[in-house]
Formats: sequence, structure tokens, C-alpha cells
Amino acid sequence: MALVLYAGISPTLAYTRRLLLEDGGHTVITVLSDLQLAETCRQQKFDVAIITHTATPRLKQEWLSTIRELCPSARILELHRQNADPTLPGADASLEIGHPEKLVASVTVLAKR
Repeated sequence: MALVLYAGISPTLAYTRRLLLEDGGHTVITVLSDLQLAETCRQQKFDVAIITHTATPRLKQEWLSTIRELCPSARILELHRQNADPTLPGADASLEIGHPEKLVASVTVLAKR
């Protein structure tokens, strides 16, 4: 289905979300640092990029800027905490964590845009 970039800081969350998305038919590449993000964006053309909720707002904004610059075709999905507003107004979509069944659907919809 879609080639997905998952940018996060928690290896455990990255692993479980990758499994969930792969079970939904997507191919997922995870990155856990700024350097990995920039290098991976230069090497692949992603359909969707996910920015995790565990990153600070400043880091999330930096990642969004990097993705927009180096992976311009990727649609960006921001994950955000429950009962909190999204912090990336420049993202294409946002999703509150705690709804794993919606993650695959959200990625599928974004990939078709």
C-alpha cells in the first residue's frame, strides 16, 4: 500500500506501531534521530510521514520542516496526546493516540491523497 516514515524517540513505540501498520499492508521505515531522519528522507520517496506524540513540540516542528524540505511528496500525520491539541498546524492530519485501529485507516487515507 504506502511507504511510511515513522519519526519517533521511543524504540518500543516505533516497533509496535510499525507492526500495526505492516499488518495493515503498509511498508514502514522508522527513524529515531535527526540524522536518521534527514538521511532516510534523502534516500526514499515516502507517501506518509508520521511524527510521534512523544517528541517535544520544538522537535516535532524541526522534523516537520525536515520532512517538508527533503520528502516534499509525503503527507504528514501528527500523533498527539489524548485530551491535548495538535501542535503542528503545518501537518496534513493529526490523530489522538489511544486509537490504534484508526492509525492504519488514517495512513491509508493520507496515502491516497
